[in-house]
Amino acid sequence: MLFVDRDFITAEDLAAFHSTIGNIAADASVQLEGERGVIRRTIEKAGGILQGRLVGYRGGVVPLGGNPAHVAAIYNGSTVSGGFRAYLHQIVVSASGLGGGDYSPLKTWIAALAIRDAARAAINRNIDDDRFADSFALWNQEAKDAFKILEGEGVRVVIAPLFAPAAVRVPGAGTWGNSNLSVTGSAGSHSPGTVYVAITFTGSAYTSVTVKGNAESAGSTVASQSVTTNDRVVVDKTSVKVPTLANQPAALASMPRTTPTGWNVYAGVDPADLYLQNSAPIAIATETYNLDSLSTTGALLESGQHEDGFVVIPNRILPG
Repeated sequence: MLFVDRDFITAEDLAAFHSTIGNIAADASVQLEGERGVIRRTIEKAGGILQGRLVGYRGGVVPLGGNPAHVAAIYNGSTVSGGFRAYLHQIVVSASGLGGGDYSPLKTWIAALAIRDAARAAINRNIDDDRFADSFALWNQEAKDAFKILEGEGVRVVIAPLFAPAAVRVPGAGTWGNSNLSVTGSAGSHSPGTVYVAITFTGSAYTSVTVKGNAESAGSTVASQSVTTNDRVVVDKTSVKVPTLANQPAALASMPRTTPTGWNVYAGVDPADLYLQNSAPIAIATETYNLDSLSTTGALLESGQHEDGFVVIPNRILPG
């Protein structure tokens, strides 16, 4: 999963680090998840910190006479052009390709920041109640320690990112949700209950489910649809858009990216276990796919592109 795809930290993740964070949030009426939640704000703030640290400088020297090496040593860059070591859009938050567990140093750092920010919000809402001050102090230090580990490892990056459908931090990516699913007719063979669906984008290097060529995105958020006997579920991605350069900030114009050429449908009766339903990627221009029944033998939904390598986070502003 890429940094820009969606909120990759959940309240459940925070509870894995701080078992009572849910109680703190509830007692202080602090919203953790959602568009206005602490987690969303913390991820966006962390993104700003990361991008600021990943700004690079491609410097050069204009010789003024004499030995150019001597001039370079003295002036250390009389002409400088700005650049980036990596963009947020290229950062992989899931620890998949080069080892690591569920919590990469990046996710651990942001989880610590979110717990700290939740405690701060609780303090602000209960200014005369000092119960939350200890949590704030502890997790403020935990966040600093986690960032030191992240600096040592660097961020995981993919050279040509493929954004997830309806990525929340990619302008022009469209929307995806329950309204993208509907039922029609009686051509299906579903059992009464709820069907859960997510979709992915694929690129031209994707040959099959076993040869993905690092060209399948992370999944969209999971949508759900109630079904009765023999319903056909229609998956409609019309509201999901393929981001173009015209939608992006000018600074991203030079960033390599993988263009979606197809899409996959994953579905199941448990949102945690979604199985591939189509035998080959659906053409990107095709907007709908009919789920007449559910396959539980296809590949399970994975976390998307793995990293191509690491980019070091500099611990100082480099000279030109």
